[in-house]
Amino acid sequence: MEFKQRMSLDKAVSVYRELASVPTLLSAQITHQTDNFNVISSTWKQRDIERGDHVTFSRSHVLLGQGLNALPMLDGTEMNGEILSAFSACSKYKALIRRVTTDKGDDDQEYLEIWTCDAKQVNINLTLSDKHGKVYSDENFGCLNWSSDSSKVLYIAEKKRPKTVSLFERQSSPPTTVNEQSNAKPEDKYLFRDDWGERYEDLCYPVICIFDVIQETICVLDEVPAELSPAQAIWGPDNLGIIFCGIYHEPYKLGILWSAERRSAIFHFGLLGKKSELLSVDDMCCRSPRCSPDGSKVIFLQNEIHKHSKLLMLFDLTRRSISVIIDVVARPSGADQFPGLYTDSLPLRCFGKDNETVYIHSQWRSKQKILAVNTSTKRMSELNRSLAYSSWMVLDVKGDMILARRGAPNATGQMVICDLSLSNGEWIVLEDNKVRFEDFKWEIFSRPRPDGLEVECILLTPQVQCNRDRRMPMVVYPHGGPHLFSRADYHVLLTFLCKLNFVILCVNYRGSSGFGHDFVLSLQGKIGSQDVYDVHQEVLYVLKHYNVNEHQIAVLGGSHGGFIALHLIGRYPELYKVCALRNAVSNIAEMLEFTDVPDWCFAEVGLKWSYEVDTSSAYTEMLKRSPVLFLPQITAPTLFLVGKKDQRVPPKQSVNLYKKLRVAVLSL
Repeated sequence: MEFKQRMSLDKAVSVYRELASVPTLLSAQITHQTDNFNVISSTWKQRDIERGDHVTFSRSHVLLGQGLNALPMLDGTEMNGEILSAFSACSKYKALIRRVTTDKGDDDQEYLEIWTCDAKQVNINLTLSDKHGKVYSDENFGCLNWSSDSSKVLYIAEKKRPKTVSLFERQSSPPTTVNEQSNAKPEDKYLFRDDWGERYEDLCYPVICIFDVIQETICVLDEVPAELSPAQAIWGPDNLGIIFCGIYHEPYKLGILWSAERRSAIFHFGLLGKKSELLSVDDMCCRSPRCSPDGSKVIFLQNEIHKHSKLLMLFDLTRRSISVIIDVVARPSGADQFPGLYTDSLPLRCFGKDNETVYIHSQWRSKQKILAVNTSTKRMSELNRSLAYSSWMVLDVKGDMILARRGAPNATGQMVICDLSLSNGEWIVLEDNKVRFEDFKWEIFSRPRPDGLEVECILLTPQVQCNRDRRMPMVVYPHGGPHLFSRADYHVLLTFLCKLNFVILCVNYRGSSGFGHDFVLSLQGKIGSQDVYDVHQEVLYVLKHYNVNEHQIAVLGGSHGGFIALHLIGRYPELYKVCALRNAVSNIAEMLEFTDVPDWCFAEVGLKWSYEVDTSSAYTEMLKRSPVLFLPQITAPTLFLVGKKDQRVPPKQSVNLYKKLRVAVLSL
């Protein structure tokens, strides 16, 4: 028995090592373009098990002629400390932000570097410049964009903080200048600074910064309205202004990671008049502004707060008018009908050569598709037709060329390119990891619910010989959010489990995005019942129609997926035999006081959120929806995976549940 366990563990380690070695495509850009060739630069991530870290590296490809013959260049280079990078419009320069950790344990140093094909031309130590704090490199705030004339670089950084000293610290000499006097503020040393929640610790006040490449100077735009936190900044027409997403942060900030639900608007900041002009409504969530190459229009995403379905909006910079390009779809009439727009961001370059057509990707039920949308006629069409790949993502658009990534549950992903000027519209493979998994198959099936909505599932099945006496174990994997989704794409963990001969079931329960507005909103006020019911019903369906062992059902989930998992092992202890949780929500009422998204707690139980004092009835409703009420029925061995820095689902949720389960076990 011990030998078999050792062999099983050795196999698991071997399989994971194999999967971990496969690189994942992060981003790509067409850097050089002529009539005869195109150069593509891409960034990849790979797990380094020996170092216990992730490694990022770059690759380059050259496409020759109209036949699009792809030639990979053998220049894979590890990107040490590179957190942001961008190529200029003229293709001659590359700007990057590099974060360097010192050996002495001092604060990280950040550098802004300008490169040509020959060498590094400029290197500015941003930390020592003392113009601002850390540079934002995340997807919610971060940006690094060149002006069209390649003379300036735009980015977002933390506002410079006044230097503070202790009231009791002796100074060798009194401050001699006005600046020194203004910086010395002992009373601010322990001042509370409100941040944006998880992964934004100590990042509180973003500012727009412009680096002048010629003068080698940094300008910080302090004139942005004080009630706004600027984010996702891009250059406006003729480089005369900055278009940015302004996030309202009064009366206090809420967590923003994985939560595009913050009140925000799109603004144009004029560099001459130093004034901010509102380009959108200011009572919704507006983000991801993108300007057409000719400077005539700006598109952006918009949604009602906590409503999740996106609108694609257009602001005409010539007529100063706003219009809806893609509206909300309440309930699509069929699986092949457009369900509405579901994406958190637009490609940085998404406009085609005509300055009218934009190319974007959007969740479409359990798949992701590329859409071509004409901003004048509002007509929309699908670009991807390959049935072998279920997940497509636009990486870059330049002229007639579209750069994309495509993948499937049994294929790790390809970087592909399409020339729209050619009549065949063929996708050419630039980079293929050449990893295909023939030892399991995948399928998507859907089943109706009494309210007319359809729940859709992704099922991964190992290709092993089984019979009625030897059925396969199954892992149920509900997604988090709850308004996220399970996408039919390559997933390291699920592939790992499937190669160990587990059947994998992913359920897009009612409330998931990508199925229409009614589908998303149907869950609010019903968490802990409708989502749990949907997952459990699909488990029963698979047990009836597939070769799965009903005595070997495991459930795995994180965050809201862990919330569902706890409900399942508490309500149906006879079916779910083992469970693994990653920062699971167990008690919403308890979570309310410590999470960085208290508004989530209200919205998901069907209550209206306000910044004021919470009511006892709200706590009662939240507790009623929580799986902790079913704790006495839990019998499944449960593994708790707890992130000690998690501000979304605080660690105490898992620790308190663990202690309660220990009491229950010891009392048996």
